[in-house]
Amino acid sequence: MLEEADLILAMCAEHRDAISVLAPSATPRAFTLKELVRLLEELPPPAPDGADPGEVLRDRVEAAEAQRASGFAGNPLDEDVSDPLGLPMASYRAVAWELDEWCARLVDGFLGAAQPTPLWSAGA
Repeated sequence: MLEEADLILAMCAEHRDAISVLAPSATPRAFTLKELVRLLEELPPPAPDGADPGEVLRDRVEAAEAQRASGFAGNPLDEDVSDPLGLPMASYRAVAWELDEWCARLVDGFLGAAQPTPLWSAGA
């Protein structure tokens, strides 16, 4: 599965690094969530709508890998999403909030920031 995946997202650097050992050819497509978001945010905005979503994903992942290979370090001290296992419910909620934020940024990095829909139009 790792060999065939267009993108592999890990929640921590340890898991991303294990992918390199298990499937070295998948390394260019393996990122932590936070790492990939930061890389995508450094790239120019994605192409306008109408492109094949699968091709957009592959192109953006390839560009993110090129950015990483060029030396972009992001924030290596903050690559992991905390694991709330065994912690109080408030910790799970905090991780869910964190994931919500990072996933929204990930979508923006792949598809571009969503444009707000006006509640009314000037001509109505």
